[in-house]
Amino acid sequence: MAKRVRLFAWAVPAYRVERFPDHTWVTSYDNRTHSLRNITEVVAAKHHFWYCWGEFHRNGGTPVNTTGFLGETDADLDQVQCLVQPNAESRKVRNARGTIFVYGRDGVCHQLANQALYASGADGRMPLKVENARGDWASNFFYDTYGLNYDAWERKIDSCGARRL
Repeated sequence: MAKRVRLFAWAVPAYRVERFPDHTWVTSYDNRTHSLRNITEVVAAKHHFWYCWGEFHRNGGTPVNTTGFLGETDADLDQVQCLVQPNAESRKVRNARGTIFVYGRDGVCHQLANQALYASGADGRMPLKVENARGDWASNFFYDTYGLNYDAWERKIDSCGARRL
Protein backbone atom coordinates (compact mmCIF):
# COMPACT_ATOMS: atom_id res chain seq x y z
CA MET A 1 0.00 0.00 0.00
CA ALA A 2 1.27 3.45 -0.94
CA LYS A 3 2.37 5.77 1.83
CA ARG A 4 0.32 8.97 1.54
CA VAL A 5 1.52 12.47 2.26
CA ARG A 6 -0.25 15.83 2.23
CA LEU A 7 1.38 18.32 -0.14
CA PHE A 8 1.05 22.10 0.05
CA ALA A 9 1.99 24.51 -2.73
CA TRP A 10 3.23 28.04 -1.92
CA ALA A 11 4.30 31.32 -3.48
CA VAL A 12 6.37 34.39 -2.62
CA PRO A 13 7.50 37.21 -4.91
CA ALA A 14 10.46 35.98 -6.97
CA TYR A 15 13.75 37.67 -6.12
CA ARG A 16 11.90 39.47 -3.29
CA VAL A 17 10.39 41.88 -5.84
CA GLU A 18 6.72 42.66 -5.13
CA ARG A 19 5.74 42.55 -8.81
CA PHE A 20 5.12 39.27 -10.61
CA PRO A 21 6.20 36.56 -11.11
CA ASP A 22 6.02 34.42 -7.99
CA HIS A 23 8.53 31.84 -6.85
CA THR A 24 6.73 28.58 -6.07
CA TRP A 25 7.66 25.59 -3.92
CA VAL A 26 6.09 22.58 -2.20
CA THR A 27 6.04 21.31 1.39
CA SER A 28 4.57 18.36 3.28
CA TYR A 29 3.37 20.70 6.04
CA ASP A 30 1.12 23.73 6.25
CA ASN A 31 3.42 26.67 6.96
CA ARG A 32 0.43 28.75 8.04
CA THR A 33 0.27 26.60 11.19
CA HIS A 34 3.78 25.05 11.35
CA SER A 35 6.34 27.80 10.90
CA LEU A 36 9.56 25.82 10.70
CA ARG A 37 12.58 28.13 10.71
CA ASN A 38 14.98 26.20 8.48
CA ILE A 39 15.58 22.93 6.68
CA THR A 40 17.11 21.40 9.82
CA GLU A 41 13.79 21.90 11.64
CA VAL A 42 11.87 20.51 8.65
CA VAL A 43 13.94 17.30 8.67
CA ALA A 44 13.78 17.00 12.48
CA ALA A 45 9.97 17.26 12.28
CA LYS A 46 10.00 14.48 9.65
CA HIS A 47 8.58 16.80 6.99
CA HIS A 48 9.66 17.61 3.46
CA PHE A 49 10.51 20.83 1.63
CA TRP A 50 10.95 20.96 -2.15
CA TYR A 51 13.09 24.02 -2.94
CA CYS A 52 12.10 24.15 -6.62
CA TRP A 53 15.21 26.11 -7.60
CA GLY A 54 14.70 28.62 -4.81
CA GLU A 55 15.86 29.13 -1.26
CA PHE A 56 14.23 28.07 2.00
CA HIS A 57 11.11 30.06 2.82
CA ARG A 58 9.60 29.88 6.27
CA ASN A 59 6.21 31.15 5.02
CA GLY A 60 4.52 32.15 1.81
CA GLY A 61 2.91 35.47 0.96
CA THR A 62 2.45 37.76 -2.02
CA PRO A 63 0.83 41.17 -2.50
CA VAL A 64 -2.36 39.49 -3.76
CA ASN A 65 -2.23 36.37 -1.55
CA THR A 66 -1.19 37.12 2.04
CA THR A 67 -0.38 33.49 2.91
CA GLY A 68 0.98 32.47 -0.48
CA PHE A 69 -1.11 29.31 -0.25
CA LEU A 70 -1.78 27.85 -3.72
CA GLY A 71 -3.44 24.56 -2.77
CA GLU A 72 -3.12 21.25 -1.01
CA THR A 73 -3.61 17.64 -1.99
CA ASP A 74 -2.77 14.06 -1.08
CA ALA A 75 0.03 12.29 -2.92
CA ASP A 76 2.05 9.10 -2.94
CA LEU A 77 5.16 9.89 -0.86
CA ASP A 78 7.44 7.42 -2.65
CA GLN A 79 6.44 8.84 -6.04
CA VAL A 80 6.93 12.49 -5.11
CA GLN A 81 10.32 11.71 -3.53
CA CYS A 82 11.33 9.83 -6.68
CA LEU A 83 10.15 12.61 -9.01
CA VAL A 84 11.90 15.41 -7.11
CA GLN A 85 14.19 14.89 -4.13
CA PRO A 86 13.01 16.86 -1.08
CA ASN A 87 15.09 18.63 1.57
CA ALA A 88 17.90 19.33 -0.89
CA GLU A 89 18.74 22.53 -2.75
CA SER A 90 18.14 22.29 -6.48
CA ARG A 91 21.29 24.30 -7.21
CA LYS A 92 23.43 21.72 -5.40
CA VAL A 93 21.67 18.35 -5.80
CA ARG A 94 20.80 17.03 -9.26
CA ASN A 95 17.91 14.81 -8.06
CA ALA A 96 16.30 17.89 -6.48
CA ARG A 97 15.89 19.31 -9.99
CA GLY A 98 13.44 16.70 -11.32
CA THR A 99 13.97 17.16 -15.05
CA ILE A 100 14.51 20.93 -14.84
CA PHE A 101 18.26 20.42 -15.14
CA VAL A 102 19.13 23.99 -16.15
CA TYR A 103 17.08 26.81 -14.62
CA GLY A 104 15.69 29.13 -17.27
CA ARG A 105 16.43 26.75 -20.13
CA ASP A 106 14.41 23.64 -19.19
CA GLY A 107 11.88 25.43 -16.99
CA VAL A 108 11.69 27.42 -13.77
CA CYS A 109 10.28 26.91 -10.29
CA HIS A 110 6.69 26.61 -11.55
CA GLN A 111 7.55 23.56 -13.65
CA LEU A 112 9.58 21.95 -10.87
CA ALA A 113 6.80 22.50 -8.32
CA ASN A 114 4.35 20.96 -10.82
CA GLN A 115 6.68 17.98 -11.20
CA ALA A 116 6.61 17.37 -7.44
CA LEU A 117 2.84 17.85 -7.38
CA TYR A 118 2.41 15.37 -10.25
CA ALA A 119 2.38 12.58 -7.64
CA SER A 120 -0.97 13.95 -6.44
CA GLY A 121 -2.78 12.81 -9.59
CA ALA A 122 -4.41 9.47 -8.88
CA ASP A 123 -7.80 7.81 -8.77
CA GLY A 124 -8.97 9.86 -11.75
CA ARG A 125 -7.92 13.19 -10.21
CA MET A 126 -5.78 15.67 -12.07
CA PRO A 127 -2.56 16.60 -10.26
CA LEU A 128 -2.49 19.87 -8.36
CA LYS A 129 -0.56 22.60 -10.20
CA VAL A 130 0.72 26.04 -9.21
CA GLU A 131 -1.57 27.65 -11.79
CA ASN A 132 -2.73 30.36 -9.34
CA ALA A 133 0.78 31.73 -8.90
CA ARG A 134 1.44 35.10 -10.47
CA GLY A 135 3.23 34.69 -13.78
CA ASP A 136 2.22 31.05 -14.23
CA TRP A 137 0.59 31.79 -17.58
CA ALA A 138 3.88 33.17 -18.92
CA SER A 139 5.88 30.34 -17.40
CA ASN A 140 3.59 27.79 -19.08
CA PHE A 141 3.82 29.66 -22.38
CA PHE A 142 7.62 29.39 -22.41
CA TYR A 143 8.17 26.09 -20.58
CA ASP A 144 4.86 24.16 -20.67
CA THR A 145 3.44 22.57 -17.50
CA TYR A 146 6.29 20.22 -16.60
CA GLY A 147 9.23 21.74 -18.47
CA LEU A 148 10.81 21.32 -21.88
CA ASN A 149 12.66 18.04 -21.28
CA TYR A 150 9.69 16.01 -22.51
CA ASP A 151 11.55 12.72 -23.05
CA ALA A 152 13.37 12.95 -19.70
CA TRP A 153 10.09 13.77 -17.93
CA GLU A 154 8.34 10.77 -19.54
CA ARG A 155 11.19 8.49 -18.47
CA LYS A 156 11.13 9.97 -14.96
CA ILE A 157 7.40 9.40 -14.40
CA ASP A 158 7.72 5.86 -15.78
CA SER A 159 10.71 5.05 -13.54
CA CYS A 160 8.83 6.41 -10.50
CA GLY A 161 5.66 4.46 -11.25
CA ALA A 162 3.76 7.72 -11.57
CA ARG A 163 2.19 7.23 -15.02
CA ARG A 164 -1.33 8.70 -14.94
CA LEU A 165 -2.66 7.96 -18.44
